[in-house]
Amino acid sequence: MKATRGYPRVAPLLAVAALVIVMLATAACGTPTSATTTKTYTSKDYGYTFLYPKDWRVADQTSVGDTAGGTSVSEIGVLDPAGATAGSELIDTAIVSIYKLNATIVASMMPDVRKEVETVLASIESQQSDIKTLDALSEIAINGMSGFKVTYSLTKSGTPITSTMYFLFSGNIEYQVTVQAADPNWGKDKPIFDAMMASFQPGPSK
Repeated sequence: MKATRGYPRVAPLLAVAALVIVMLATAACGTPTSATTTKTYTSKDYGYTFLYPKDWRVADQTSVGDTAGGTSVSEIGVLDPAGATAGSELIDTAIVSIYKLNATIVASMMPDVRKEVETVLASIESQQSDIKTLDALSEIAINGMSGFKVTYSLTKSGTPITSTMYFLFSGNIEYQVTVQAADPNWGKDKPIFDAMMASFQPGPSK
């Protein structure tokens, strides 16, 4: 069921997964770029694109942990099949969730949007008892999109994890991107996640 978000009410304006786990059963997809080490993911429905390692997999179905309500209209995961696991689930991954808003977000709205993000994060923190803030919520701008990011540490199924959440706005579309890795893999995966985000291009407003 497709959901349309209102503004400035955040539940359901924003929904955030405090931890995202992607099941092993996934299908690879994407269009190869000229680089030998990456592919380009292009959303058929929403037109956004980003680069990811060619040996990682794209999954259309994900299993999410703690949430603050709301339903995305689209969600995909990009995961490292050789990464850390929790049982039969892969941990090292990036998740892109799309939310369609009832209003077009402009610069003057961003202070109110920040307050809404803070409210949602407080809800997430209350759901995960061992969550700790590593990098506090800060403003960011990526390829014409304004937004915010925050980095947490937490534990899932006994595995310590580091996760950065991005909230990016382009027109009437919100891109919620969660990147995460088991702590031993965060050092090598963070440059991969940073490159993904630097390459992230929004699609047209819907």
